[in-house]
Amino acid sequence: MSDHLAVLFNIDVAATRSFKPPHKVFIYKKADFTKLNEFMSHASENFFLSSPQHNSVSENWLKFKLTLIKGIQDYVPHKKSTPKYKLPWITSAIKRHMRLKDRLHKKALKSHKPKHWNEFKKERNLVSRLVKQSHSSYLNDVIGASLDTNPTKFWSYVRTTDALNSQSHSVFTRENGPIPNKGQSPYTCISDLIINSQGVAKQLSELNPSKACGPDEIPARILKELSPSISHWLCFIFQQSYDSDTLRPDWSKALVSAVFKKDLKSNPANYRSISLTCLCCKVMEHYVILSHVSKHLAYHDILINEQHGFRKLFSCETQLITTINDWAKSINQKKQTDVILLDFSKAFDSVPHLRLMSKLDH
Repeated sequence: MSDHLAVLFNIDVAATRSFKPPHKVFIYKKADFTKLNEFMSHASENFFLSSPQHNSVSENWLKFKLTLIKGIQDYVPHKKSTPKYKLPWITSAIKRHMRLKDRLHKKALKSHKPKHWNEFKKERNLVSRLVKQSHSSYLNDVIGASLDTNPTKFWSYVRTTDALNSQSHSVFTRENGPIPNKGQSPYTCISDLIINSQGVAKQLSELNPSKACGPDEIPARILKELSPSISHWLCFIFQQSYDSDTLRPDWSKALVSAVFKKDLKSNPANYRSISLTCLCCKVMEHYVILSHVSKHLAYHDILINEQHGFRKLFSCETQLITTINDWAKSINQKKQTDVILLDFSKAFDSVPHLRLMSKLDH
């Protein structure tokens, strides 16, 4: 009893599952890559005869993309995948208990006897408990264990929930304040980048065919197989993009996914977000631009010697060797040595991109 009004409400706490619509699955075993290469080689020759230097990066990329898609449709068979609207953790044993529960419910409704209602409630509680146990086991033992052996099964489940998306938004760093000015740069300016088609063809041929494609939906297997016939075309687009300081709009988009790190697999906070960008752009930025920048940093000794990560001839092993050598010197000189280990939580999620770009420009 109270003089306050009671607010009654229901909350649906069950995770919603959104099923993706049917999509294309390419049958590469039946693909005619010989004719597809001939088709793209002929299209590439026509492209360079059309004076592409007068067109923008977006126009040239769109022409390449549409031509490649047409070639794929003509020479690579495909089928439609159908989504499965079933819960894989509902086993046959659980289904039998569900059917028994339904029969007991009908029986109780018909007889109205307390005995039959108790039997129904007992079976209903059992079904609920079995479903929760089976779902937990499916997440940790089946889905979690498949990360190494069969990642496809893991991602097919993860993509049906919105929990990871919400988690990524909550930890993303947004900068509102001014970016500090680092002043005049004391370093030598980086030289101009000249991209050659042989290097592009080499990087395309070394692509992992099972690598996931980005928003442009161009598969890695296609780029790998067509590396001889499309390298000149892509090389021109890459060079034009670099020289004009422009980036195709869909190259700046990404499909955000997540990689499990540690602890409970059912906790979205235990996953690290990664971005799946367009593979063509990734070839340009990772294998061409990054290589050019890294050589410049190494040649002019811009990075400090204590930087062991993401550098050629440096690794965790070289860092450990240096550290142990310092400790050994301190012990030999009978000095006190204090060691502090720091681990930044959500380090990759917390990177201030604008500050990083300002530092890189400096």
